[in-house]
Amino acid sequence: MCRLGPVRVVVLCCLATLLMSPVGRAQQTPVLQALPGPTPGNAKIWQALAEKTEFEFDGHPLRVVVDWVKSRHEIEVQLDMRALEDAGLGSDTPVTRVLQDISLRSALRLTLGEYELTYVVRDGYLLITSKTEAENMLVSKVYPVGDLVATKSDFQTPSRSARRSDPYRTLMQTVSETIAPDTWDDVGGPGSIEAFRNGESLVISQTSEAHEEIAEFLAALRKTRDKQHAVAAAIARRPEKADDARPEMRVKVYRLAFGAPTAGRAGRGMMGGGMAPMGRGMGGGGMGMMNHQDLTADAPPDEPQANDEPANQAPADKAAAEVNDAAAKPQPSQPKPAPSSNPASAAPPMFDPKQVEAWADELAALLPELVEPESWQPRGNGVARAAAGTIIVRQTAEIHEEVAELLGKIVPFSIAPDPGADPARDAALPPLATPGPQANWPQEAEPRPAGAVADIEQALDQPVEFDFEEAPLRNVADKLKAQYGIDVQLDRRALEDAGMGSDTPITRQLKNVSLREALKLLLGEYDLTYVIRNEVLLITSKTEAENMLVTKIYPVFDLVVCSGDEGHERSPLNYGPLKSLLQSIVAPTTWGDVGGPGALEEFPIAGALVISQTTEVHEEIAQQLRALRAAATPPAR
Repeated sequence: MCRLGPVRVVVLCCLATLLMSPVGRAQQTPVLQALPGPTPGNAKIWQALAEKTEFEFDGHPLRVVVDWVKSRHEIEVQLDMRALEDAGLGSDTPVTRVLQDISLRSALRLTLGEYELTYVVRDGYLLITSKTEAENMLVSKVYPVGDLVATKSDFQTPSRSARRSDPYRTLMQTVSETIAPDTWDDVGGPGSIEAFRNGESLVISQTSEAHEEIAEFLAALRKTRDKQHAVAAAIARRPEKADDARPEMRVKVYRLAFGAPTAGRAGRGMMGGGMAPMGRGMGGGGMGMMNHQDLTADAPPDEPQANDEPANQAPADKAAAEVNDAAAKPQPSQPKPAPSSNPASAAPPMFDPKQVEAWADELAALLPELVEPESWQPRGNGVARAAAGTIIVRQTAEIHEEVAELLGKIVPFSIAPDPGADPARDAALPPLATPGPQANWPQEAEPRPAGAVADIEQALDQPVEFDFEEAPLRNVADKLKAQYGIDVQLDRRALEDAGMGSDTPITRQLKNVSLREALKLLLGEYDLTYVIRNEVLLITSKTEAENMLVTKIYPVFDLVVCSGDEGHERSPLNYGPLKSLLQSIVAPTTWGDVGGPGALEEFPIAGALVISQTTEVHEEIAQQLRALRAAATPPAR
């Protein structure tokens, strides 16, 4: 059993104060790399995959393509001949593909994918193999995710119901249902994902291509969380009108103190190591050591006096009974220790630290429900957080008195100074703002478009003028390339499966509509669509598009904060209505719960929705979220 020492407790309290401060919230989380990191040989391959390239192959043998990549990017590339033969291919398989100014990674995915091939990064070389064989070459990596499984998040309100969900399981489910969902062991695939809680990590075994997507996904989660933190903190720091000034806020650390007091040091709280007399269970008459140390006071903590009186031992009221039932069972009576000639050296009876932490969690959740509920976030400015067996509370002096009175009836505790506290800062510490839907909240989903993808997104918003009369589909693609300066590719295999080809005749006249709407109309007639994938606009069948889902992370914290009159007792955050709304009005037949390919998961620690869908559906989702915010924002006066 891992126990928290005094030094670690102090460090955790410092971290808790930092996280509750505007400065701590606004800081960007450093990028956490998967482990083990790349070897020198692998690093060279990964660097080459990110380099820009151009392909111009017209029926060239696959071995020629390989030789060109070797020469152009100065890396070793090998063919997995046995895997190619098993797939009915060989080094002489003809390859036709013209690509410009995209990464080698995207170029290989587009070119090899047409033949059900892929690449695997080995130690010092790139191996071209079949997708089937790649599943036998899984790579195991460890991803640090401590910041993504934190149970105390500004985007989560402590509540008993919220704590029943396992943050590791939530993260693992989100990854497995949105990143290569058909490749995990729970659905018969080769990949696996496990939590290593002692190391606050996920251990993932997957293909090289899937690991690239996972790393990008975790980075996008962190960006979504951080940018919402920054905006919320900025809103909280806006100057208020004089008549709306908040009461002075003070931070206190309530330490649950179970065990016998150390001789001569009782009542000194966390720093002094004092422990209050132990009661029976959570509410069985335990004493609260009411040595209240105000963190905003200039004077140091008062030394306990010999005539200090213990807190009132009033019977536990209904709230205390609720805590007793939910958080702790009565402890069996302990045998009396043997007499000692040195009473000060007698070891105090101790509770399991994990149990104490659980009680702290339970109490931190109960305080906003039982003590002046309107004074806590999001309706008020108060905050209660649990950390290392303590309850860290930011409230007015008046409400601190009520908190201390309630806790004194339930548990033994002491109030201790936070070693990292800044009285000047804590006295006016603003809360993380939860203002409700607003138009200036971050709206861009992550990962945000960049490079060629951003150019494509911009082109889709441009007006078009089409006049095609029996024009082959390849000519339509070439005209779009020339007119908009973007790369447009045909998914030849998908077209063949749909009974069409690059010579399928297209007839359509259009004017003064966006390229996005024009493509939907033009391609939809043939049951085709487009996807933005591997840095190109790819024209494919609607059936195949469902196998090319894109995962995006939407910041929605402002849309899931319940207003004060909704009467939510357990948590003011409610993702349910927003999820139901999107699934019912945006492509309702395409979601997983009705047999479609799409997935939608809430990820509260980042204040986000994680959505895996086609390119077209993502466009509709973004439009709907913008409309929701615009409708809720009062017009400018």
